[in-house]
Amino acid sequence: MIAIYARQSLDKKDSISIETQIELCKKEIEDEPYKEYVDRGYSGKNTNRPQFKAMMQDVENGVISKIIVYKLDRLSRSTLDFGELMDALSKHSVEFSSTREKFDTSTPIGKAMLNIIMVFAQLERETIQVRVQDNFRMRSARGAYDAKAPYGYAKTKVTVQGKAVSTLKPDKAYSLMVKKIFEQYAYTSTSLGYLARTLNQQGIKSANGAAWDSCKLSKLLCNPIYVKADAEVYKYYRAKGMEITNEIDDFRGQYGCVTYGQWDRAKNKFAQLSGLTLSIGLHEGIIDAKTFLACQYKLADNTQINNTGRGKHSWLTGLLKCGCCGKAMKVMTYKDTATFRCSGAMNTGLCSDSPSVCVHEMEEAVEREIFAHVARHQELVVQKRKEEDNKAHNYKIAIAKLDDQIANLITALADGTELTMKYINGRISELQKQRDILAAELQQHKNATKQQGDIKQFHDIINLWPGMTIPQKHEIAMMLIKRVEIQEDTTRIYWKYDL
Repeated sequence: MIAIYARQSLDKKDSISIETQIELCKKEIEDEPYKEYVDRGYSGKNTNRPQFKAMMQDVENGVISKIIVYKLDRLSRSTLDFGELMDALSKHSVEFSSTREKFDTSTPIGKAMLNIIMVFAQLERETIQVRVQDNFRMRSARGAYDAKAPYGYAKTKVTVQGKAVSTLKPDKAYSLMVKKIFEQYAYTSTSLGYLARTLNQQGIKSANGAAWDSCKLSKLLCNPIYVKADAEVYKYYRAKGMEITNEIDDFRGQYGCVTYGQWDRAKNKFAQLSGLTLSIGLHEGIIDAKTFLACQYKLADNTQINNTGRGKHSWLTGLLKCGCCGKAMKVMTYKDTATFRCSGAMNTGLCSDSPSVCVHEMEEAVEREIFAHVARHQELVVQKRKEEDNKAHNYKIAIAKLDDQIANLITALADGTELTMKYINGRISELQKQRDILAAELQQHKNATKQQGDIKQFHDIINLWPGMTIPQKHEIAMMLIKRVEIQEDTTRIYWKYDL
């Protein structure tokens, strides 16, 4: 079906009427069915129009094959909106035609014009994106805060040069908790893990209502949004290579800071400060500069292990789970001893029944189970192969017997009468159907046997295992095992291929 779309924002003497638009569009149609979509009194500055939306819904439903308008601006006066419309029409293979501009996407010239429009639409998109980013940077440089309020703050508005601007105000209850966290970490030997466990045991939740862990605390403690920024804070971040939009005179020990820029999650958080920009905010800080900087120096002293080091201590890394809370078991090393400990117990303190297991002992136990599992698998493969061969043999015997019967009946046709020939032909047809069924079942059996044979065999694992590296053993374990659950007295392995 063809759609005719007409729009008129105001009824003026010098403007073309809705009725005239429709009549001109009809001239482009021969005997095809069509439907009229009319928006009276709606501007073309955006696409928020009822009949336009109804038409686009019919496009998505596959009802419309082509849209005809009197003029391009009847659809939209925005190049960006028009470009997005053309994207939608192209996606649903809907053609478009304008009677005034002789724009028809079913012709080569029409397609070329469409490409030109799409280029300008993309340019407009990118220009808008840059403008939004520039506006965000400008607002941030002036101290505004447009994101979600961090823990300890609530959003509010202030008037700056006659304009309402988003900023923060301390939340009385949570800001006290922020002070407590900073002071306890700065002036005691408390670790992030211990602090997280303490907060969780006291029933204190983080910003999103979840349990605290080392990561959440680290992000909170290194966020300059909380500091009453003074000259020492200015020097600290200047030394880190951050771009600072304010002069040092603006760092008066009262207001917090706003940072913006692109974070790289794969990098150490202290190694990428040089890529961020810092400005004095419009909100009051919560933490004095001395306490805040003490936390920064302590955080910087913590060893941060990159993700690339995963699995270098044990080939079971990533497979072991705590049977009590379900969290991952991680390798902890102390001097020459390596143990698996529950990350839930270490990071959140919410798992009190988690075991601590020697890495070497656990690897030996799982290794024995892998060897036994592979041995059972090989025995079953041999046994199953015999059963499959016998089944295929039985199919072949049954088919051969039917072939003999069919051959005998064909021989009998030569000496048969008209009556017996009719019976013999019917019997041959029945036997042939039986044979076709058996042949199909035999082929299905062969296909199934081939798929089973395509499953990777592990018969060389036992011999090769002693010479394998940790990554090689880890790869084999990941192929065989879903997970290993550890409790105080039991270890349970969940295999990917149950025997």
